[in-house]
Order: sequence, then structure tokens, then C-alpha cells
Amino acid sequence: MVEIGSFVAPLVFVYGATLVGTVAAHLFRAGTRCDGRIPTLWEATWCAFLPWLSVLFLSATAVTQPHWLPPFAGLHAQWHQWEATIHRSEALHGLLHAANWLVLLLAAWLAGRAVFTGARMRGFEKTLEETARPTADPGVYALPASRPLCFTLGVFRPRIYVTGELLAQLDPRDTQVVLAHEAAHVRRRDTLVGAVLTLFYTLLPLPGSSLLLRDRRLAVERACDREAAGQVGSANDVALTLVRVARLLARYSTDAPNAVCFAEWGEDVEGRVQALLQMPQPSGRVRLATGAFATFCLGLMIGAALWVPHVVDLFAHH
Repeated sequence: MVEIGSFVAPLVFVYGATLVGTVAAHLFRAGTRCDGRIPTLWEATWCAFLPWLSVLFLSATAVTQPHWLPPFAGLHAQWHQWEATIHRSEALHGLLHAANWLVLLLAAWLAGRAVFTGARMRGFEKTLEETARPTADPGVYALPASRPLCFTLGVFRPRIYVTGELLAQLDPRDTQVVLAHEAAHVRRRDTLVGAVLTLFYTLLPLPGSSLLLRDRRLAVERACDREAAGQVGSANDVALTLVRVARLLARYSTDAPNAVCFAEWGEDVEGRVQALLQMPQPSGRVRLATGAFATFCLGLMIGAALWVPHVVDLFAHH
């Protein structure tokens, strides 16, 4: 048989590491919701990036391999006995080779899907750049559309796009709020981060990844609401504008890849309004619990780093 373990091993390790990071992220997500609150932007970002960071973390930790520690020594020896038994079986050995080929085919398909997603993002962005026209406000571009729209799009050169139909239905104060919110997206480079996360989870589909992405998007919208409130000087005005724009856009959908829209997440409008009116600050107890959960996630990844390389060896090296 053709030996393809050297190609499969890195793929299996990366997916195994990201899977551990996803488990840790969902444990962290469940723990921080014990008090029923919405996650902060830091918490949501930590969860969204944890599967990615776990690849680097497990790679660095795995080199230590402290199997001589008493809790692991016996289990480590037993594992190698199981591994030798599996490799002595011709049937199981053949199944491992077949699984290796399936991994390569799946990796090629996922890579193609990620390239297609990236090309779709760039194609739509280029179309808008050619269609939209600059307005008197720097960084704001007018779209020739007959429906109300306002969103930010652009991976490396984010721009604010708005239609005349929306501006015609808003008073100057509402327009100021909407543009302040979208300008916060531009300053924060939210479209760049969103594109990176989208491509990562397209290349490595992980269980529950859509929840992690949704949490972060909701948290980003709330953070931009707060920045807009600071810019215009009134959280009440931002809340009122949010309700008005959500009503205007209720009949429409923004089908723009990797765009962030002022009222895109309509199901969270009520929560965003409450957050603006209350402006709650995390208590010391909440911050302590968050730190404890983050430490637990790191501990879980350290433990996984002891065994993920051995699983890879069993699967890919034969």
C-alpha cells in the first residue's frame, strides 16, 4: 500500500486539536451563562478563537509528553499495547489505510469549499466597489437600490454602504446614529475578523461552530451600539434608532457575504435595546468565574496534548 501517513498526520492532528478547543469553548460558553446573561465581547471572542488557538497550544504542549508522571504512566503503557494489537490485525490495518484516503479526499473537498467561499466574498465586494458611489461623508458609499439598506463590507478596505431609500426614511439624528454604529465596525475591523473566522470554520467544520460565531456577532453588535452611544452622546437615541431601522428592514434580508448590518440580527433587537438602556457592568464575581472557566479550558487542552499525538500516530502512522 502507498504510505500516506505523513500527509494525513498533520490533518488529523489539526482537526483533533480544534475539536478539543471546540469542546473547551462550549464548556466555557455553558459556564458563563449560568447567570442567564449574554456573553461579553471578550468571552465570545475567546470562544470563537479557542479552536484555532488550541492548534498552536496543543502543538507547543505536546512536545513535553510528561508520561512518566504516575497518573499517566500506566495508561500510557496500556495504550501502546492496544496500538500494537491493532497494527498486527490485517483487517484493521487495511481499514486505517482506507480511512487515511478518505481523510485526504475530505480535506481536498473542504479546501475547495473554503476557496469558493473566499472567492464569493471577494466577488461580491468587488461588485459593490464598482457599483457604489462615494458620498459627502468619507468612507460612506451610496448604493443604487430601491430598498432600505445599510451595512459595512470589505475585508481589507471596509466601507459603509447605504441606500437613498433608507436615508429618505430617517431623520438626521437617526442617520448620525446608524453611521456612527457602522463606523465602529470599520474601526474595529469586524469584517476582517469575521472573514477569518468564516473561512476557518468552513475549512474545519466543527460541532456547534455556528453558535460560537453567532455569539461573537451578537456581542460585536452590542459593542458597536455602545460606541455609537458614546459618539452621539445618548444611549436612548441609539436604542430608538435601532427600533426604527429594524422595523424598516423587517420585510427585507441582507444577503451580503461577510457584511455587518445595523439591524441584521433582528432577533436580538430587544436585547440590544435593553443593553443600551441598562449598560450593565460585569461584577467582580462574574469576572472571577470567567477567569476560572478560562483556566479550566487551558487545563483541558494541556491534558489533551498528552494524548492527541498518540491518537494521530495510531491513525496515520502504520
